Amino acid sequence: MAPGQLVGPGAPLGEVFSVDTLELRLPIAGRDLRFLDLPEQVRHHEIASDPGYWSAGLQVDWPENAMPEVVLTDSLNPTSGIRWTGRILRAESALDENTLDVLLLVHVEDPFGLDSASVPLRLGQPVNGSIRGRTLTNVMVLPRSAVRELDRVHLVDPQTRTLSTRRITPLWSDEEQVVVRDPSIADGTFVATTHLVYAPEGSTVEILPDVAVGSATAVPSGKGGTP
Repeated sequence: MAPGQLVGPGAPLGEVFSVDTLELRLPIAGRDLRFLDLPEQVRHHEIASDPGYWSAGLQVDWPENAMPEVVLTDSLNPTSGIRWTGRILRAESALDENTLDVLLLVHVEDPFGLDSASVPLRLGQPVNGSIRGRTLTNVMVLPRSAVRELDRVHLVDPQTRTLSTRRITPLWSDEEQVVVRDPSIADGTFVATTHLVYAPEGSTVEILPDVAVGSATAVPSGKGGTP
């Protein structure tokens, strides 16, 4: 707006925003919520037992240990090593109808580095967020190359060296690994990680001796098998 310019009633003269804190919305797949401990999942009696957790009105002043930490990195320049730290305040109450994502509200202190002299986190800047989730126990971590047709693996009995096919239900997966919890798969069972063109049920397989047991490959042999 130029000096001396006239404005009418209701015309915006500027925009003001806080520089001490910043809130951003971080989308996360709805199916991944079960791996996170969100503030809203803190048991009610743990909050209600301490009146100091409640502020005026009905807003909850969550304790520090109930707010999961989020590490933010610059998605425009991921190799820069620049990081910002925030904490999850809450999750939105509705899923996105198109993506089925949930928006997490993340609170960032001193985003412009006024007190810490850190690199500013600018408004509108795209970032990637990393959140430490729950530790999974009694699970198997399989290489994605071992999974066939999205949900099948070839198993080898360590005693009889016979081949079987098992359908799995992944707990979690990414581009490299698939995490499975299946009590029916015994400890020590081998998993075939190479592609088997012909894998009849019950075939006897041979473990190649020059491959470590932890990454052993299995090939069918015997009648009807592939040498």
